[in-house]
Amino acid sequence: HASGLLAAKSVAGKVLFFRHNDPEDLEAKLRSIKTGRIFIAVEGVYSMGGDLLHRAIFTLAQHYGATLILDEAHSSGVLGPKLQGILDHYAITDRANIIKLGTLGKAYGSYGAYILAEESTVRFLENRAKPIIYTTAPSLYDIAYAHHAARYIKKNSAKLRRRLASATVQAQKAGFDPKSAILPIPVGSDRAVTQLGQRLLEAGFLVGTIRRPTVEEAQLRVILRQKGKVLKRFFTVLNKNL
Repeated sequence: HASGLLAAKSVAGKVLFFRHNDPEDLEAKLRSIKTGRIFIAVEGVYSMGGDLLHRAIFTLAQHYGATLILDEAHSSGVLGPKLQGILDHYAITDRANIIKLGTLGKAYGSYGAYILAEESTVRFLENRAKPIIYTTAPSLYDIAYAHHAARYIKKNSAKLRRRLASATVQAQKAGFDPKSAILPIPVGSDRAVTQLGQRLLEAGFLVGTIRRPTVEEAQLRVILRQKGKVLKRFFTVLNKNL
């Protein structure tokens, strides 16, 4: 994520980048590290492509004694039998070497963010993480709303999973193959995706138009969150304008 890339510039240690979601390239980088603590920063669901984190990366973190910083912003609330995210999806239990973080927006519909980790890590961040210490905390209303949403997701996970599955089927019928609730649709030029986004807006659909340099090729970023009839109409309009 862009925020992680920005933060990496302030790290005193050595920062390496591995090919996107590529366990083999990651392992090659891990082999080259001879001393020091190792942190691997990844996303559970990648925000632009919608692809899921490769399961082998969890195994590599364990094998090399690395701490995995796992961003669940786009996977928590939408993946797994309990909709708890990529760990739930892969049936991986919480481990001391995993720092899980995410937003209280997105699936939880509120504001703010969270970090889940072992107690020593949490205490360290409470005392040393300046962006947390010197930033105004979310209001009690934000916390209460997110807490209510988390309880709702937990209680209604079966119904919500069926709704997500139905949305996936609608996308597949329209000729697309979503890997998660994020469906990227390559369009081509920045101008073309802007024009397409405007035509969709005029038809009643607000869709993200993602352009360079955020992505290499301009794309629509569709979030599969609407119910069947609305999605069916959306894909009909979309295919007419592509």
